[in-house]
Amino acid sequence: MKQMTNTNGFWSRMTMVAVLLTLGFGAAFAQGLWPDYDFKAANADGDTLYYRITSSTAPYTVAVTRCHDSASYASQLSLNDYDTLVVVPETVSFSGISYSVTAVDARTFSLQQGICTVQLPASITSIGVSAFAHSSLRNITIPTAVTFLGDSAFAFTLIETIEIPANISVLKTGSFVGCDSLKNFIMNEGLEEIEENIFSSNRIQTLIFPASLRQFRPLTSSTLGCRRIEFLTDSDHPDDVLSLSPSCFRGLSQHLQTVVFSDNIVHLPDNCFAGFHSLVGTVTLPSRLSVVPYRCFYNCTLYDVQFPPMLERIEDQAFMGIFINHPVFSIPATTNHIGSQAFFFGGFIIVTMEGEQPPTLGNNAFNTNRQIEITVPCGNLLQYLTAQGWSELATSPRVTIGEDEGCVGVEEYDLSEFKVYPNPADEVLYVEMSAKEIANVVLYDLQGRVVGANNYSPLQGNATINVRNLPAGIYLLRVMDTEGKSYNQKVVVK
Repeated sequence: MKQMTNTNGFWSRMTMVAVLLTLGFGAAFAQGLWPDYDFKAANADGDTLYYRITSSTAPYTVAVTRCHDSASYASQLSLNDYDTLVVVPETVSFSGISYSVTAVDARTFSLQQGICTVQLPASITSIGVSAFAHSSLRNITIPTAVTFLGDSAFAFTLIETIEIPANISVLKTGSFVGCDSLKNFIMNEGLEEIEENIFSSNRIQTLIFPASLRQFRPLTSSTLGCRRIEFLTDSDHPDDVLSLSPSCFRGLSQHLQTVVFSDNIVHLPDNCFAGFHSLVGTVTLPSRLSVVPYRCFYNCTLYDVQFPPMLERIEDQAFMGIFINHPVFSIPATTNHIGSQAFFFGGFIIVTMEGEQPPTLGNNAFNTNRQIEITVPCGNLLQYLTAQGWSELATSPRVTIGEDEGCVGVEEYDLSEFKVYPNPADEVLYVEMSAKEIANVVLYDLQGRVVGANNYSPLQGNATINVRNLPAGIYLLRVMDTEGKSYNQKVVVK
């Protein structure tokens, strides 16, 4: 074992106390003692390792534990007890008994500034709290048999790559906090839960979370440089749910560009990606999502959104201020409410409503200061124009609401062949059609009531509707030709 040196002059006494307490050294520091070890033995490289017996009956097991040869050990802030390579043996003998080494105790290698690589045997099943924290560790492979990884186990080390084996079901708080060199973080199927603040590296570019994950909490309390996050779908357990905690994506707002959702996600928290200016492109929402929550994508930079087929609600300001490049998207037939300012943003948009029954609209659900084209299902224009919120939306000169061009029985006419004038009108509304013969003309108010009609004779040059006694407002004109095709147009009475 190497001779220990006291290097705590670099920090003040108060800083040293704070770091020790952070690492969980409080009780040991107060007593000036460390938990007892049972024996020590040199490994094949000559390093002396300390062991604590965890089972004194067959099968005999021990944990490698902290070095205890210094009387002033509790006051050390930087230790140098080991060579750059530490090899932990799979078995060790003491008093004629061979023990299997199955654990690394809490704080065993913490603060050790000489180590670079630690080789753990396949027999290890547990790595304790702060086991390597604040050490100079760069290289380690977590054995596949490990089922427990303690809080802050590798915090503030120099590791660059780590793989979480399949037998670890929970990543504990602070496991890799302060690992600023960490750039490759691999998680395997079997991981079910991520506790808060597991790391803070700015070098990780992509995180892929396994399909087995069921609980996802905030990854960091600082800022991560991650640009892509992907949640894999558990196709073997499609009814299982991946739960996302509030603020689970905090610390990612500056760099995250892409997120791929698992279909096991059925709920997104409020403000989920609010202010994520780097989040760009198309977002495909989870297929089982029923609600896009409050300010979910507020002030992002999206081109498009693919909504799930069973979506029921889009809450207030869900997509406020985000879209660019004239997005085109469809809102599912199951959607029954679009909240206030849900799509209140700056650019021109094209929206297809798939439902025959229009969803209720909150105040300023769409930004009527910009051009909006809204297409509704065949034969349902009147329902939309008379529904809550939609009648007000239809009064905007920048909003166009019409039926699908492919509707059977609905024909778009060239303006040179079909004329409605004057529009706005205050006395009489004239309808002319040069290439077709008009069968009838009907005028509806926004409550769906017939307020004017005129059966047309092909021998006449036009059809007329008297609007002199109608209240000023928006009306729907429906014209049917002798072939049974109809044409709808919004008209204004002043």
